[in-house]
Formats: sequence, C-alpha cells, structure tokens
Amino acid sequence: MKKAIFTLIGLLLAVTGYGQTSESLQPPGGGAGLYFDGDATRLAVGGTGAIGGTFTVEAWVKPDDLRIKSGILGSRTSPNEYGFDLKLNEGSEIQGDIGDGSEWAACPAAVDYNYTAGSWIYVAYAVTPTNYTVYVNGKKAGSGQCNAGNPILRDANHQLFIGCSGFGNEFFRGEIARLRIWNTALSPHSISVAWKKDLTVSHSDLVVDYRFEEGSGSVVHDSSGNGNDGTLMNGVTWVQGDSATPMMPAADGLTVRSEERRVGKEC
Repeated sequence: MKKAIFTLIGLLLAVTGYGQTSESLQPPGGGAGLYFDGDATRLAVGGTGAIGGTFTVEAWVKPDDLRIKSGILGSRTSPNEYGFDLKLNEGSEIQGDIGDGSEWAACPAAVDYNYTAGSWIYVAYAVTPTNYTVYVNGKKAGSGQCNAGNPILRDANHQLFIGCSGFGNEFFRGEIARLRIWNTALSPHSISVAWKKDLTVSHSDLVVDYRFEEGSGSVVHDSSGNGNDGTLMNGVTWVQGDSATPMMPAADGLTVRSEERRVGKEC
C-alpha cells in the first residue's frame, strides 16, 4: 500500500516537474495580464533597437481555443518576411519560425506538447545562430538545429508584436501575462531558477520585461529599464491578477548563463 501511494505521489509531481498540474499553475502577479480576442488585437513592442543573433523569449500564456494557430509573438509582418514568430498549434505543438531577414534558418522549428484550453503554461524559446531550445513550465521540451546565419527577432524592417505571429490570421485568443525578451540564450539553469518569478535586480541582457500590471490605458510599461514600452491595438483588454507576486530574492540574484547550442508562405 505504501509503495502504491509513493508511486502515485511521484506521478503527480512529475506532471509539471514542480508538483503542480497545468491547471494549478499561476504566473507571477496572479494572472494580471492582457486578453486578446483572436480578431486582430495585438500589442506593438516599443523601441527601435535591433534584437537578433542570439535571444530568448519567455511568456506565460493561457489559450482559449485549441482549433487555431495562436501567435504569441512575431515579426513576420507583411511585406517583410523571414523574421521570427512563436505560436501554439492546435493543442499539440509549440512552434517557432526563425528567419534571418532573407531566408528561413529553421521553419518550422517546433516541439510536440499537448496543452489545454483555459490553463496557464510557461513557454520559453531560446535561439542562437545554429540552434534553438524550447522550454515548457521551466523544463526543456525539445531543441533543434538552425542554418548558420543571423536570426532576426526585430530590426528596422521587422516590427515586433505580441498577440500575433505576423503571418496571416495567426492571432492569439486568450490571456498573456508576463513576457520577457533577452539578448542571450538563457541556459536550462537560468530558466529553472526564474520561470515563476519576477526579477528584482537589473540585468544587462534583459531587453524587454512586460508585467502587464497597469490595469488600464493603452500603454504597457517596460520594467527592464530600456524604455521599450508597448502600445495596445484594436481592443486588447486588461485582466486583473488575484494574488501576490513571487519575487526573485535579491540575495539569490539570477546569474544569466548563455546556452550555445518563402515569402508569404506558411512554414
């Protein structure tokens, strides 16, 4: 009997790696964020500085619809292709498309992952000129190779948006809370330490830190200190959080460790 009980407990703890099922996961801020209705609602990321070569995108998302391709973030806006996007695919896949501005470096660059409607998941996508790594709920979910080049997340020809991929009608339907962009490929250790926490100290590699705690207005403030404030477009609505925010203890500090590892057509 005791063996059976311990086996059951082990299985439950293994569901997400932190003793929580996907239904019980909660982002920092208790879910404070934005609701995107899947009908062209999006957030324009502010700033003009190029982001590329090596980078990481982190986001907490809660999709509403499993029948669609839901763009979390992207810079594939017409007429310029070959940027980057990150999206959820029809309940069973997390996909990125990695371009260098003139051709695809990896497209599609996806991992299998079954997610459910109405539940929070944390997704991180780390890119280098030669490979990509995908993390879900703080753990590595898969990786792959890129053609050698200089992957582009944002530049003068590729504006970056949240809530869409930039390709076709791949708009997000659901909630997004807490989104960070780094100009380094975060290591598995860095991901495991910080995925459920807000940062309390500055990091030179952190480019964008959206916490979505404003609750009203059309501007999302960038907590990274880089001034990349975002602008809400086409009726994005605010969602209030319902619990206190776990914070990264300043004494612990996050030591950022790097990990080296068709125009108009769907990837």
